[in-house]
Amino acid sequence: MHNSPDTSTIKSKMNLVVLSFRCMIVWLIFSVGLESTAQLKHDQYLQIPIDKLNSVLNDGIKIICRGKDSPVTFFMPSPEVSSSFYPHLLSVEQKLSPKEAFLHQIACRSSLTNFGWQEGSVRDGLAALYRTFKSNNIYQKAIIYLYGRLTSDGFLTAVAHSNMKEGGEPFQRKTKGTILQFGLGMMAQLVAEFEAKALQKKRIHQLKSTKNLVALWDFKEPEGQAKKALGQGEFPLTEQNGTLPRMSEGPLSGYSIQFGNKAYLSLPNAAVGRLNIHGNKQGVTVLAWVKWTGEQTGFVGGMWNEYQDGGKRQYGLFVSLPHYNGKNQVCGHVSQTGKPTPPFPYSCDYAASKQEVPVNQWVCIAFTYDGKYIKSYLNGIFERRDPELINNTKGFEGYPDGLVQSKNPYYFPYGMGNNRSDFTVGSVLLKSGMGNFFKGQIGGLAVYDRALSLKELKELAE
Repeated sequence: MHNSPDTSTIKSKMNLVVLSFRCMIVWLIFSVGLESTAQLKHDQYLQIPIDKLNSVLNDGIKIICRGKDSPVTFFMPSPEVSSSFYPHLLSVEQKLSPKEAFLHQIACRSSLTNFGWQEGSVRDGLAALYRTFKSNNIYQKAIIYLYGRLTSDGFLTAVAHSNMKEGGEPFQRKTKGTILQFGLGMMAQLVAEFEAKALQKKRIHQLKSTKNLVALWDFKEPEGQAKKALGQGEFPLTEQNGTLPRMSEGPLSGYSIQFGNKAYLSLPNAAVGRLNIHGNKQGVTVLAWVKWTGEQTGFVGGMWNEYQDGGKRQYGLFVSLPHYNGKNQVCGHVSQTGKPTPPFPYSCDYAASKQEVPVNQWVCIAFTYDGKYIKSYLNGIFERRDPELINNTKGFEGYPDGLVQSKNPYYFPYGMGNNRSDFTVGSVLLKSGMGNFFKGQIGGLAVYDRALSLKELKELAE
């Protein structure tokens, strides 16, 4: 595409220069230099012979609009609009494939356009996006992305607006690439989808490149299939007690798992491999992207079993553990013995974030353990809690007035035991059976065998 093409840059195999406008009026008359005129209807092209190019470059093209239909509008030079949107010449070969024709059409067709269905054409949407982002980069990204949605015969496929349904589900709209009457709303949706996918790829790259990754699940697999990880093994999580619906939204792959029907994911202890993180000075990090309903205690992921053989607790990420001052908060749990914390009936060895987890919003939750302190984070942010009286601890041996301690960070210098639990997501084994069922969506889960820094967690959560 050339805004002011130089004839020396046009390859010898090209013998036409095309000036193309999309215009729904009756007639356009082009005066090419002082020598000839041409009349065009609607979506026709003005083809300029190569021997006329110098005259066009030197003297310009005069455009006269005749007709009674919609007025013609076009972008004039302005700091608010990229030069890509001005009327311009486009050098092309005589024969183009459908995809090549699409790129040339979108490069110039709507530089002159009436405003039609859905507030205009794709290029109107692109111009609006340029004004918003002040960058040609978003324009180039959008063009490349649209090109990727083309079929071999030149049709463009795009997901229709969310309020346009067919059989209750979003459907695919096919529109000829040479027309592209999607409108600003559709264009914005396409670019938003593109930007979301770019962000998802960036997040996955960051997670994979962060040192000591053991496993990362993005939950892209359909319902009924094992969920495989990236990292030091596939660690296939299989559905238990039913299947788990896959939702078409999520921060890593564009998908997530819907929990709430008492189904959960599990990897037997014999297959946990490097997920069996333990030792006196061993660190661990578990982080996840969740959309929690706010209904009850929910186990997100880890090696945690509260009943079998008196308890096989090891490490686990929870949302809302109210018994010991963790209601509606991110809770990172660690155990050395696998048993309850003496003299209490349950384990109280967990950090609870100062911030509460918002309901029905995508958030990044995490906890770290460095062999001495457990810390809980919400969206990459750690907030310290002052020492406080812990609920349900009064009257126990050695604690007549109750236990006073900080819940974030939580001091625990005893390490993690090798307690042989299964690795589960969405539920843990209790005395009454599987319980602490997570309610909501989980869109990603990662485990590292070290304590990530505050800076690392903040970057991963962004």
